[in-house]
Amino acid sequence: MSLFQTKELWQCKLSDAADLSFMCLSVANLTGKSDQIIIGTSNGFLHIYEPCIKQEEISSLNPTDSHNGLLLLCILHQKSVAVYSLQERLNKTFLHGKDYHLEILYEYPLSHNAYNMISGSLNGHDDSNFICVQSLDGVLYIFEQEMNVFSHYLPDFLLPGPLCFSNEVNLFLTVSSTWEVQTFKYEKILLNANRLSAAENKADEKKRLLIPEWQYLLGERAVEVAAVEDPAALFSFIILAQDSKVRYITTTDDGTMLFYNDTTLRWAAKLPFVPLNLALGRIRGINGVIVTLSSTGSIHCVYLGTDPMIQQIKLKWHSTETYEKRLEVYKEMTHKIKRLKMKDGKKSLIQFGAEEEPEPAFLIKVTTDTVKSLENQYLLFRSSDAVKIVPQLVHVPTAEKTCVQYFKVFPVVGAIPVDSNIILEIYYNAENGEQKLWKENVDLPLLTFYDRCLTKKVARHKITFEINKPIVPLDKLFHELTGRGSTDENNAIGLRQIYGQGTPTFILASKSSTKYRIQSESLESLWFPTNEIIKRLRRIYSSDDFEIKLTSDIPLKEYFSIVENFVQLTEKRSAKRTLITKKAVQVRIVQRQFFIKLKDVHSGSLADLHQVLQQMNKEIIHLLEEHSKINALLKAALNALRAGNHLISTLICYSYNLKGRETESVTKVLEISPDDAFGENWLPNVIAGLEVLQHSVDDQKNVTFSAYEETSANEYLLFEQLLTSL
Repeated sequence: MSLFQTKELWQCKLSDAADLSFMCLSVANLTGKSDQIIIGTSNGFLHIYEPCIKQEEISSLNPTDSHNGLLLLCILHQKSVAVYSLQERLNKTFLHGKDYHLEILYEYPLSHNAYNMISGSLNGHDDSNFICVQSLDGVLYIFEQEMNVFSHYLPDFLLPGPLCFSNEVNLFLTVSSTWEVQTFKYEKILLNANRLSAAENKADEKKRLLIPEWQYLLGERAVEVAAVEDPAALFSFIILAQDSKVRYITTTDDGTMLFYNDTTLRWAAKLPFVPLNLALGRIRGINGVIVTLSSTGSIHCVYLGTDPMIQQIKLKWHSTETYEKRLEVYKEMTHKIKRLKMKDGKKSLIQFGAEEEPEPAFLIKVTTDTVKSLENQYLLFRSSDAVKIVPQLVHVPTAEKTCVQYFKVFPVVGAIPVDSNIILEIYYNAENGEQKLWKENVDLPLLTFYDRCLTKKVARHKITFEINKPIVPLDKLFHELTGRGSTDENNAIGLRQIYGQGTPTFILASKSSTKYRIQSESLESLWFPTNEIIKRLRRIYSSDDFEIKLTSDIPLKEYFSIVENFVQLTEKRSAKRTLITKKAVQVRIVQRQFFIKLKDVHSGSLADLHQVLQQMNKEIIHLLEEHSKINALLKAALNALRAGNHLISTLICYSYNLKGRETESVTKVLEISPDDAFGENWLPNVIAGLEVLQHSVDDQKNVTFSAYEETSANEYLLFEQLLTSL
C-alpha cells in the first residue's frame, strides 16, 4: 500500500446508477452514533447508508442507540422544499439492521424552479435556523423555522451561482454570471422585501432597491464558495474558482486529491476514480473519513494509507502563466493606480492590498547535476519567518542532466529575524519509479537582514561570552561589513536591521581578555547577532576543545517582561472576541424587534429602536478596529517571544555547559509550534514541558516535587517559578 494512495474502509454501488443523469452527496449525523451517507438522485429516490467496518456490527445495533429528539431532513425539489422527519419503526426488525421511514412535516411550494439551497443559524444561534433557496432566475426564498419570511430578486441576475452564508455578520455571498463576487446583508434583503410588498406593481423599484454591500471582480467562474473561520480575521470566505486549486481538499482530473492548509499544499493522495462529490465524515468512531461519489454511482469511504512504501506522486499543474508575467502585470496595474490617485488629488477610500512588494534582496541559483535525466522533479524551499522565497515550489516535468532554476528572496518587512536557515528539498523519481528526496540547508548571508551602523558603548541589555581560544578581531569575524557605513575601531561594530523594526545591536570585543559583549536596547534584538557570532566562532575554531562560557547573568527578568506582554495581549484578544460575539447577539435581538415593529403605527418606538441599532453598530465597528490593532500588536509580540525563547535557551545551555540531548530538551521546551498562528497554546505546552524537566532534575538530586502544582491557578506565575527554579 503506497503512502500516497487512499485506503478503502467501506464501499457500495447504487444499483440504478447507469440510468441517472444527476446525483448529489451529503454526510450528516442522523442517528447519533456515527455519520450517515445521504445520496439524492435525479429519479426521485433518496438513499441513506450507514457504513460499518465489520459485518457482525450490523446485528449489534439496537433502538436505544438513536436520539430521543426529532431528526429532521431538508430536501430541495424542483418546485418545492420539504422538511421530513426521520423516524425508526420500533415494531419491525430486519436482518440487515434498523428500518426507518420519512414522514413529511411541512412543504413550501416555490413559484420558480429551484437551483440550490443552504441552511444554518443566524449569529450562531441554534434556535434561529433558516433555509435559503436560490432559484434559476435569481429569487432568494428565506424560510425561518416553519414560516416563509420573504422572497427577493437578486439584482442584475442572469445565471445562478454558488451561495453561502456567514453567521458571524449575517452576510450572504454569491458569484454572479459576470464573475463578480457579491455580498448582501440579511437585514437589508428583509427590509427591501417589506418595502416591495407595498409596491408590488412597480417593476423598476424591484431592481433598484437591493444593492450589494460590496463586490469584487473575480475574473473566472466560481465552482464553490464557503464561509470559514480564520484566527486572523472576524470572518473569511474561500472561493474555489474554475482555474484555481485553493481549497482545503480538492481533486484533479486524474483522481488525485490535494490537501491544502490555507494556500500551502500539505499532502496528495490518489483515488481509483475521478470523484463527482467529496465530503468528510465520522464513520464508526473514525474522524476525518473521506466519502467520495463517482459518476458511475460508486460510494467509497477512504482514508490515507500509512504503509512505508513510497511511490510516485502524480500532480498536474495547469498554470499557463509564469511568475515573471504575473509580476509585470502587477507592476503595470500598480503604476496605473498611482497615476489615477495623483490625477484625482484625493486619498482613495479603497485599499489596494498591503504595502508594495519590495525589490528582492538577491537571487538564489539552484543547479542540479545528475548522471541521467530525471522525471517529475520538484524543487521546494521551506523558508523561515524572516524571508519569503518566490516561487516556493517549482515543478520540472523532464529535467536535463544539468538543470538551472532561479529563486527570488524577499525579506519580510517588520519582523525580527529569528533564523537565517532555509531548507531546499528536491523530490525526484528514481529508475524503479520510487520517489526520492534530497535536502540541503542554505544559510542566508548576514547582509540579507542587517547593515553596519555607528556603535554605542552603553545599552540597556547586555550579555557577555568568554572563549578559551585567542579572540578573533571583529573585522575578520564580520568581513562582509568591512568598508560599509562608518569605520569604527576593530573591537566594536554596530548592526541595524534593514527591513525590521528592531533596535540596533552592538558587538564589542575585549582588548585585554577573550570576551565578547553583545548589547542592545531591546532583549529580543540580541538573539540574531548572538547566534551569528557563535556560529562564526565555531567555524573558525572547529576543534573539540573549543568552549564558550556565559560570564554574565541570564536576563530572566527582562525575558519575563516579554512573556508577560505576550500573555496580556493574548488575554485582550480573547476578551475582545468574546465581547464582539456578545454584541453581535444583542444586535440580532434588537434587529428582530425592529422588524417586528416595522409596520407598527407607533413610530416613536420604531425610531428608538433605529437609534439603538445605529449606536450598537458604531460600537461593533469600534470593537473590530480595536481587535485588528490587538492582532497587529500580538504578531509583533509573538515575533519578539520567538527571538527571546531562542536567546534564553542558548544562554541557559552555555551558562551550565549543557550539551547533546540536554540542549535539545531545553530548546524544544520553549519552542513555539509553527501551526499555532497566535501562540494561544504556547504557555500551557511550555508549562507541561518545564514540569517534566523539573521532575527529571528532582529525581537526579533525590528531592521531591512539592510547591509547583499548588500555584497552577496562575499560569504565568507558574511558568516564572518553574523556569527560575531550573
